[in-house]
Amino acid sequence: MLSTVSFNLIQPLMQQSEDDVRIPILEGIANYFTSGKFLRTVIVILIFIGIWLILKLISRSRVAKLGKSSVVERNVHIMMNIVKVVLVFFMLIIVLQVNGVNVTSLVAGLGIVSVIVGFAFQDLLSDWINGITIVTERFFNVGDVITVGDVTGRVVKMNLKVTKIEDIHTNSIVTMDNRLLSQAILVSPNLNFLFPIPYDSKVDETDEFIEGIVNEIRQIDGVKWAENKGLQTFDDSKLTYLIRIVMDDAFKKLIITRAANNIVRVKYEEKGWSIPYNQLDVHIKEN
Repeated sequence: MLSTVSFNLIQPLMQQSEDDVRIPILEGIANYFTSGKFLRTVIVILIFIGIWLILKLISRSRVAKLGKSSVVERNVHIMMNIVKVVLVFFMLIIVLQVNGVNVTSLVAGLGIVSVIVGFAFQDLLSDWINGITIVTERFFNVGDVITVGDVTGRVVKMNLKVTKIEDIHTNSIVTMDNRLLSQAILVSPNLNFLFPIPYDSKVDETDEFIEGIVNEIRQIDGVKWAENKGLQTFDDSKLTYLIRIVMDDAFKKLIITRAANNIVRVKYEEKGWSIPYNQLDVHIKEN
């Protein structure tokens, strides 16, 4: 009976305490929405929204000018995402300052945090920076054939973190961090095909022999043009000639090289020549 009476006495006090807390909170919210701080906050947000809309219009006109393609759209999309993050960051800083928050200490604290994050995620940041550089400078795009170290292949996918390459030798997909692509080499669709000619061959028959090779190379699937570039070097056991082959796709380099080698071998057999190879003559002097 006593506990029931005590609870009945305490309950009105608890209700009154809750009401005392709610009223200042509601008054604070009402005062904020009717104050100049709220109006200035809205103006700042509207200004940044306006800047974002203008930048989107500029990006769309840029895409329309360069031509609508997956590569252009992807590059613009990546850059706009970066710009959006930067705009939101500065908008939050200004909104906090408008509402009386000391952003100086906040920015200093963010600076310390950024240093710590930089050390912890330096590889990730390096990947992003290289990814942005590749996109903006157009070192290569999806569909291009590149060489990175021992890997040569077609770029099938790329983002700010990694690039995926289809290996020209195995057709397997190799994933590389963008920080490893700073020394990437863009493979040309031009192929310099070197092959040997015996020293004892005559000039006229050599020219005819090479012309036959060139004509057959032009028939290979993926070859746009082939041209005899003549004698290049006098080697120990052979003369080295060059045929310049223009391919429609640099990814076919290995297939076309194999086909051209096979053509040369067949032509040697038809001619009755032996393919030159390095030889060592040993002369023994008798006393």
